[in-house]
Order: sequence, then structure tokens, then C-alpha cells
Amino acid sequence: MDIQHVWREYREQLRQFLHSRIDNPSDVDDLLQDILIKTYRYLHTIRDPDKLPAWLFQMTRNTVGR
Repeated sequence: MDIQHVWREYREQLRQFLHSRIDNPSDVDDLLQDILIKTYRYLHTIRDPDKLPAWLFQMTRNTVGR
């Protein structure tokens, strides 16, 4: 898995998910950037590519909840 492919595939879905929970577009952009960094740092830990979407959205929920 490479970060460019993952980000192209899921960025808009993650953005929509964030917009459904956060009103301020600037906050959404900041959180999306944090999620990109975390994805880049921890993508190598995903052993099963089928679990990638669940992992991304769980990380996004955790990022919003902090």
C-alpha cells in the first residue's frame, strides 16, 4: 500500500465524514492534515488491506474525539 493511492482513494470520504461532525471548514482541513500525517506514519502497520477503510475511519473518529 502506498500513501498516494490510499489518500486519493479515501481523502474525500474522510473529509465528508469530518464535515458531518464538525461545522468549521478550517477545522476539518486541519484534522484532515493530522489524519494524513498519521496515515503516513502508521500505514505500514496494516497487515490486511481489507481492513484499511475501518482503520482509517477509526483513526478519524479518535482524532475528532481528542
